[in-house]
Amino acid sequence: MAAADFWLSDEVLSAFIPVIVYWVYAGLYTAIEPWCENYRLHSKEEEDEMNLVSKETVVKGVLLQQFLQIVAVLLLYQQVTGGNDNGASAVQQPSSYTDIARQIVIAMMDACDRVHIFYMQGVAMAYVTSEELLATLVPVAVYWIYSGMYVVFESRFDKYKLHSKKEEDEKNLVSRKTVVKAVIIHQAVQTAVNLFMYAATRDEDGEASPRKPLTLLDLVKQLIIAMMVIDTWAFFVHWSLHQNKFLYRHLHVPHHRLVVSYSFGAQYMHPIEGLFDTVGGTIAILLSGMSPRTSMFFISFTIIKLVDDHCGMKLPGNPFYLFSNNAAYHDVHHQFYGAKHNFSVYFVIWDKIMGTYMPYSVEKNPEGRLEVRRGDQDQKHD
Repeated sequence: MAAADFWLSDEVLSAFIPVIVYWVYAGLYTAIEPWCENYRLHSKEEEDEMNLVSKETVVKGVLLQQFLQIVAVLLLYQQVTGGNDNGASAVQQPSSYTDIARQIVIAMMDACDRVHIFYMQGVAMAYVTSEELLATLVPVAVYWIYSGMYVVFESRFDKYKLHSKKEEDEKNLVSRKTVVKAVIIHQAVQTAVNLFMYAATRDEDGEASPRKPLTLLDLVKQLIIAMMVIDTWAFFVHWSLHQNKFLYRHLHVPHHRLVVSYSFGAQYMHPIEGLFDTVGGTIAILLSGMSPRTSMFFISFTIIKLVDDHCGMKLPGNPFYLFSNNAAYHDVHHQFYGAKHNFSVYFVIWDKIMGTYMPYSVEKNPEGRLEVRRGDQDQKHD
């Protein structure tokens, strides 16, 4: 089995997906924790007084446990398949386990169908193990995992924040609870569009994409094309929303209610703007010719970049700060003085061509906190 095939294999996905689900589900509780105080079985004071270990230590312990879990699962699959290159099992027993598992799934679906939870059982079963579903849902999971990490460690990263909590409370015009609800709506639309796209682009045999091997050069070409398409699409959609007062007032204003942005606010936007955003990703996937699995990794990377651009922090060692388009770059755009500048997603080329590029610097203010300062000549007139 080739290395690329191994890392995209069902065995690897089955080892990693439960770990992703763990952090997504746990992250949801962490994200909504401030608004669920009335439903807790113990107060925050009890947690601090009675627990004998910090949350940071718990996270480290869980990560170690999950690392060992993944290693054990991969070794088990290796043992079951007997090390065959084609991944076929050396014995026939696992197929019976597969049959049993499928019967359990079908029985569960039948039970759900009886109470009308899944009224389209056939469709659900068709997608339950499909690459298209993974390519659609994994980026959503990545969004909440990555943004959730910022939320969990927010208090420990206070010295790296570009704005204080006081500034967030004073300047932002929308609550975090409202942001979470809007993001979930956006992701529901995103999921529907992506599933429709995969269903509409299948070939006559029902395959989502041709099963032909890709060279590393092919993958690089696909990634470059997709990045250029998204960067161009996102820039001109974003630029247009700011140029047209009607579009700005009715579609784009919600996103700019977050003057002080934070990680999970990256996809906080009007549903129609969210549709434009999703269509851009769909076009990029189609024009680049990506398979569902390749698009899963690419869109996940794009999500990480998007979340990082809105995290409102400058963490030491953050690789995105090797480039000029980063959280500080986008923070300029969220300020009133920079609202018509710094639109780009990946690069800065369109901002420079269109004259919307605004230089910046990150410096410490008299209070010792980090602060983004505009670097153009007009700064002294503000």
